[in-house]
Amino acid sequence: MKRLIIAALLSMATAACGDVTSEAATAPVVVDQGESFAGEVPAPQDSPVLSFSGGASAPNDGTDVSFDLATIERLHREQWTVFEPFVDADVTFVGVPFDRILAEVGVPDGVTSATLTALDEYQVTIDIADLLSGDVLLVTRDDLPGVIGVDRGGPIRFVWRGDSEASTNPDLWIWSIRHVELR
Repeated sequence: MKRLIIAALLSMATAACGDVTSEAATAPVVVDQGESFAGEVPAPQDSPVLSFSGGASAPNDGTDVSFDLATIERLHREQWTVFEPFVDADVTFVGVPFDRILAEVGVPDGVTSATLTALDEYQVTIDIADLLSGDVLLVTRDDLPGVIGVDRGGPIRFVWRGDSEASTNPDLWIWSIRHVELR
């Protein structure tokens, strides 16, 4: 319900104000080249924060691919400054481009979408082409020190690059992501 209210308010603000993107959005900056697991993501050593199901190429947790936070942060990470529509300001985030996460998971042929589920069971289904576009960052850190707490949408969340069409759709901004089902 809370997400619906926020989305409705954002939609009204968007309609009243026009473009929700910001002039201050910056090009990605590489924070760490990171590692590549070459399709063999190590099994989580700590509590998993994100899992993938739906036929991932190299499962590490039964039939799923699961990541703990430390493993996510071992991958290539970038810093993006984007307009955050829910706080109506530019925010700097650090995370892994989602297309790189999907490359590690291994997306089977025939997958056309992914359904993302948050800790509160909120779900959104996104075309796989949008997730492979390079316009989505799986965020683990923001302007504040340390990893993002659940109270701020963590431990992981999505942000969209300001110049992507999906960035203006508040329904596609999802936080506290726990699971991705490839479909």
